[in-house]
Amino acid sequence: MTGWSLKLAIFLATLNECINASVYQVDQTIYTPCTIIIKIDAILQITHRRTSGENDTTNISMPNNVDYISGYCLNNTASLSWSFNGLQMNMDFELNEIKEWHFYAVQLWYRSYNPLFEQSDQPYQKVFLSGDKVHLLHFETILDIHTCIRCNISLNLVDTNDTSHKAALDLDYFSFQRILKPSTDRNINYKVMLGPILAIAFVLFVAVCLFAIHESKVMKEQN
Repeated sequence: MTGWSLKLAIFLATLNECINASVYQVDQTIYTPCTIIIKIDAILQITHRRTSGENDTTNISMPNNVDYISGYCLNNTASLSWSFNGLQMNMDFELNEIKEWHFYAVQLWYRSYNPLFEQSDQPYQKVFLSGDKVHLLHFETILDIHTCIRCNISLNLVDTNDTSHKAALDLDYFSFQRILKPSTDRNINYKVMLGPILAIAFVLFVAVCLFAIHESKVMKEQN
């Protein structure tokens, strides 16, 4: 399959998959002004250990009851943060050397006493899960829309072999678009302004000279 036929197949699959996706838009002016548009249809599976020693899995449809969403752009990166169901997820994206977008990091925070988790064996634990090898998930880009279809991301506790908490993010459809906005700062062309400035200075100089001559004549007449 050629490059263009592959892109066409991906485009047609995208149209089919994105029907059930929810759309979110983030506008921000901090750092590099931009708009981030997200489309997502996913299932987040969180596994935790119960007091009985058994593992229990909770499935959350994403997005579901999103409480807060924010993001920012900086150079060749973009970042998205959202809160839902008492959870917080961060997604970071990066443009690599060959101009391909990929996940840079995916992270999940929550408290184990969240009502989603019944009879947790560690009910007062603050849990931090991070994606493993997410940088290997590259996006297919069509018309500046970066898409990942049926991508699976495993999230685990950081720097430990503890498996009491883990999660899997199954992205049936995910796309993001970063639209950079023109800066509102205007560069001042001092060369263009130099002529009017010199003209004003010359007029002021002439006025001062005429005033000095006038004052001199007045003083002579008084003497």
